[in-house]
Parts: sequence; structure tokens; C-alpha cells
Amino acid sequence: MNNPYLKIPDKSDEKWYLDYINEFKKYDNDTTIFSIPAKNNYKLWLYLVKLANNDIKLFNNIVPQTLYFLVDDSKIIGHISICHQNINYFGGHMGGSIRPTLRNKGYGKILYELGLEECSKYNFDEIVMYCDKKNISSNKIIVGIGGKLDSVIYDPFQDTMYKKYKVKVKRKEK
Repeated sequence: MNNPYLKIPDKSDEKWYLDYINEFKKYDNDTTIFSIPAKNNYKLWLYLVKLANNDIKLFNNIVPQTLYFLVDDSKIIGHISICHQNINYFGGHMGGSIRPTLRNKGYGKILYELGLEECSKYNFDEIVMYCDKKNISSNKIIVGIGGKLDSVIYDPFQDTMYKKYKVKVKRKEK
């Protein structure tokens, strides 16, 4: 495993981004993980990401957030979004994914550990995370970063049971 790190998307990531999106289309046939539209138009997508990063609410269902790529020196490994405000509905403060061909290799835990470090910038004492009850890998990762099960909730719109976790945020010492 290389030394992956988080980075905010920029113009130089277009080729990596399109490769990443195409892998999701090939293996998952689901790119809804990207809450920001214009997935196939990188320049427009990047513009919308920058607006969201600057606390501009884009649409009713998209709150101000910062999106990061988890990268190594050759590709995007995964992505994570961190919401800038308290969330009182499905989605929580932090959510992301690992590209399909790199799952179950330890990158998910790295992604969420680094994401949790970033959460300290928003003065959260704790964050809320939701996960499909059936998604065993994600549930293990959330527990592995300190998540404590708060409740199990049914979403009638998705016809899905979700586990709601609370995770303490460690403050960075200055």
C-alpha cells in the first residue's frame, strides 16, 4: 500500500477523475455517490465542488461540504465529503467510497481516519454517520474509527434500514 493522502480536487485531476468515474460505471453502475451533479463534465463538476467548498448551498439536497480525493501518486483511490454544518437527516457529516477494484484492501479505514482528522477543522465535538445496515464493510470501518451505534432507522424513500453512528472528533492541538 502506498502512502495515500487527501487532496481537494483541482484542474490537474481531470484524467484521474474520469478514470475513477468510469470504474464506478463499469463495476457498480452507480455513481450516485457523487452528490454534486455534472459527473461527466469535469470542469462544471469542479466549479460546483468549489462552490460547495465555499459554503454555498447548491441545491435543496446538497449542503455546503468539502470533497476530497484519497490519492496516491498515480490515481484516485477514493473520495470523501465532509459537511460543514450539523446534519439532522440521512447522510450525516461524512461519507465517501473507495473505487471498486481497491475495496477490502484497508483503504476505507485510511479514508475515514483522514476524513475524521479533517472534521476537527469544523469545530465538531462529534459527527453523525449513516450506513446501510447490510453494508458490513462500512459498518466495520465506522466502528473501527470509534463510531458508537446510536440507532437504526428506516428510510421509506430508499426502502432501506440505516445504522446511525456517532463518532467523537479529536481536536488537533495547536
